[in-house]
Formats: sequence, C-alpha cells, structure tokens
Amino acid sequence: ILGVNSYNLVMHGNLIDKYILRYKLFTKYSNKTPQIIVWDLCNGAFGYSERYFDYQFAPYLFDKDIFHFLNNRRHKFTLLDRFMPLLRYYNHKEILGYAIKNERFWIGSHKGFQGKDWNWNPERLNNLENKSIPMSFNPELFPDFLSTLNAMKDAGSKVILVYSPFHYKGQQKQHGMDSLFCIYKKIAEDNDCLFLNYNYDSICLDTSFFVDATHLNLKGANCFSAKCAKDIKIALKLSRPIQ
Repeated sequence: ILGVNSYNLVMHGNLIDKYILRYKLFTKYSNKTPQIIVWDLCNGAFGYSERYFDYQFAPYLFDKDIFHFLNNRRHKFTLLDRFMPLLRYYNHKEILGYAIKNERFWIGSHKGFQGKDWNWNPERLNNLENKSIPMSFNPELFPDFLSTLNAMKDAGSKVILVYSPFHYKGQQKQHGMDSLFCIYKKIAEDNDCLFLNYNYDSICLDTSFFVDATHLNLKGANCFSAKCAKDIKIALKLSRPIQ
C-alpha cells in the first residue's frame, strides 16, 4: 500500500525505553534511516513495570548498548554474565533446555512479526471480569522518548504515533485512557507528528479479529495493518510509492 520495505521493531507490552533501545540498535547495525516510523504506543509503554523478562536479550550481551541498558536500567546482568555466557542462564534451566533442543520460538515470523491464527477465546476475557487495566505514566521515561523522537525527525524520518485496537469489552476495563490519549495527542501536536488512535475503530467491535480483549489475531493484525497503511497514505498525501 505504501510501497516501502518494512520491518517490525516494536516489542508490544514493554516499556518505552526498550522500544528506544531497539531503534538505536537498528540504526547502528543497518546504517539506514527509515523514511517512515510508525510508533505503536500501548497503554503500558510509559508504565512503571513490564511483564516480559529480559533474558530474551541474554544472547546479545556482547553489544555494549544492550549490556549497559540491562545492567544500568534493569540491574539484571553483571560483567561476569557478559563475558561468561553460562552464568547468564544460571537457575534458568528451561532456557538452556530450549537451546539444547534447538527449539525456535519464531517459526513462521515475517519481517519481525509472528501473528497468531487463533480464534476468540472468551475464557481469557472472563479472566478480566474482576480486574482493571489502569493507565500509568512514568515521567522519568518521557525525556528519553522526546529525545529519541526529535532524533528521528532530525534524521529525516516521518514519525507517526499509533494506538492499536483494543476490543471494546477490554476497553470497559481500562481506566484513565482518555487522559493518556490527551497526552499522546499533545505530544503529536507539539512535535509535528501524526497520531492515529484506533481504540474507537470498528475493528474493536468484532471478536473475529481478536484472540482476547487485548490481542489481535492474525486476521485482525492483517486487517489493522492494511487500514493503518491506508490512513497513513491519505494523511501524508502519498500519491505514489516512496522511493
């Protein structure tokens, strides 16, 4: 639709500083500047904690940026871990087991994304019945975000901020999202960025696009990607593919 090569760098569900790390690694090793950056900001991007463990980065501690990030910000690895690989996985026998069996987690991934061809699971929605999904905003993460946003723009990239679809039944469990959307909208306005909010899109009404209230399935991901690309093309007035 946009006529560009693309790759998924986002680690949805993680804090914004890990998004920034992956962007820095991409520019460092590819020596390329993306023409368009679509930055998906989930409700926990500026939170105080994340659900995903950092051992997925353990094989890459040779990279100083990754090591310093995990050592200084997460306090997860030491110099011994960096230079003595087996120490990284101490007390994590399940990870060593996967390595010994040579099992791959990302079979079937495409350009950094692996969609799940799963159907709607009402049981996972029921698990939310007595829970809430709060909005959180940690101001300590904000300076690095703005600095990276400006660096992207200075490099010549067009930055588009996106909030991806959330099933309406899950939205009923969200609290403080209007405030979060106001923050995102203000960021976009102050930094001359486009903000596309799909929290109220018709996709959010159709269970056939979701695995549960918070996750799109493969069908939903493809539909959302196509819709987002068309909206970007219209917004940027792209009458022809970007060269």
